[in-house]
Amino acid sequence: MNEELSIYLFDLDGVLIQPGGYRRALRDTINDWAGRMGITHDVAPNEEDIALLEAQGVTSEWDMIPFSLALTIESWWNSHPEIMLPEDLNQAISVMSQASRNEVPRPRYNWAFMELGKQRVSGYPLVEGLGLKKEEEWMKERFPRLSRHPLLDTLFSSTRDILRHLPNRDFQVRVLGSEIFESTYQMAAPFMTHSYLATWDRPLVEKGLLTEVFKRGNSWGAVITARPSRSPLPSPNRLVGYSPEAEIAVGLIELDGIPVVGHGALTYIAEHLEIHAEQLLKPSPFQALAAIMAALSGDALIGLLWAYQVYAKPSWGTNSYLDLLVDKYRSRFPQLPSGLTVHVFEDSPIGIQASRRSTQFLGKLGCWVDLHAWGISRQPAKIQALVEQGAQVFPDVNQALEAVLARQNHRKRAPVEEVDST
Repeated sequence: MNEELSIYLFDLDGVLIQPGGYRRALRDTINDWAGRMGITHDVAPNEEDIALLEAQGVTSEWDMIPFSLALTIESWWNSHPEIMLPEDLNQAISVMSQASRNEVPRPRYNWAFMELGKQRVSGYPLVEGLGLKKEEEWMKERFPRLSRHPLLDTLFSSTRDILRHLPNRDFQVRVLGSEIFESTYQMAAPFMTHSYLATWDRPLVEKGLLTEVFKRGNSWGAVITARPSRSPLPSPNRLVGYSPEAEIAVGLIELDGIPVVGHGALTYIAEHLEIHAEQLLKPSPFQALAAIMAALSGDALIGLLWAYQVYAKPSWGTNSYLDLLVDKYRSRFPQLPSGLTVHVFEDSPIGIQASRRSTQFLGKLGCWVDLHAWGISRQPAKIQALVEQGAQVFPDVNQALEAVLARQNHRKRAPVEEVDST
């Protein structure tokens, strides 16, 4: 089809941004809590372990941290079978610290993480859903002691609520830095630190390539990410979920004005529908639909309201406040064209799945979509998963953009490193 009307959807972490801040905050949080247990050596998952998770669509550190800590406690208990741990997490940590012999093996993450992505319970964040399945054999194999102990319930509940989930609260302090944490959540930080995102994240994309992609008049883009983000409208009664992590990353890339459809934007819609934001997050088509319309309109709020109107209402029902917003902003909804070319740049297969589902839905609305999936990864497990989703895989986003520009006859394609699933 004619490619004059093109949408470019970019994931952040692993595509536009090297998420050094998240990785370091994850490791430091897990190792800090392990240290409180009396374990002084590194027990956090490494990059290969995390790549195995991301290949399964497990991308949130807010799931990785409680699951990894549960594995660490299980490993500690295997080394101290004579100890009875109390039900309270802080009291259990105190007992472990006093009794620890520092002979705790690092958890077997490569075994424990296998098929974790298949254990999701619809409508729940991943590990919160696992808490409902603790009697199943998959859970008992990984947590033979904890699956029968209240500590697992503590670690696997309220994972998105930093007021209640203390390990994820500590992770969030490191991610934002204590100053931004306190201004975002209106509460004192438990310790002082700089922002890991501002310190260890770095851009992966060449700004000149993005400029060349968007220099045509009929090309628009949006960022689609699972990172927490600001609310699309002020919401003074809601603090948790509106952390500006996506905006920090976009600022590093200097992508001025590009709409961001992140976790905070989804939370804003989900809280009015009284559902979990994860039900709107990729691989759901909702986020990709909102991002496509956000790109066309230049406004994330317009994209969200349009996706609510055409997709969420039939699935989860109506909301009077959102309906009022739809009526208020309806005149700003762009007309859905009869055809679109959509380029999606992802390092995880669930982003490709979401985009494919969104284009299928657009087809039902009379908009024919030519979808191009560009996978970004150097990790064999992720490469294979991306290829299975029909993506053409490159080791970095710049080589993918070079391929796009060459395909559009805008420039000669630069030499690229071949990547395959083997």
